[in-house]
Amino acid sequence: MKKGLKTALISIGFLTGGVILYKILKGKKVEENGLPINESESETQESENTLGVIEDGVIISTPIAIGDILYPSGEYVNVRFSAMVNNGWINNIMTEIETPNAIGVVEDILVSDGHTWYKVQLNQDLTDNSFGYVRSDVVTKTI
Repeated sequence: MKKGLKTALISIGFLTGGVILYKILKGKKVEENGLPINESESETQESENTLGVIEDGVIISTPIAIGDILYPSGEYVNVRFSAMVNNGWINNIMTEIETPNAIGVVEDILVSDGHTWYKVQLNQDLTDNSFGYVRSDVVTKTI
């Protein structure tokens, strides 16, 4: 076997091993004490934060519901054309709404790209568009 071919095969082997190791370790999250936590537990914790209180896999209360008026939870929030952070080459940010302005009224709740999104009928004083999407972790019902 030629030296160049041998080097290429060894490199491909290391690269493949690295990718497999990354995929295995990627899903493990670590608590403050350094011990890995169960992935399903972390998903449940995230669900509780975005969807409300969950018992036996059923949502029993939701902090934000259809008909609620939303506000930015920080200094501002990006309202998007679709329920995802980007549309590829074109950034899908429709407008930026600053605190304490109301974003609008929740029309629909959906899950996309692993996050909960709210379809919002926008406050017409802030934009010409009638609907936009905001992610649940950047909004609140109270100012």
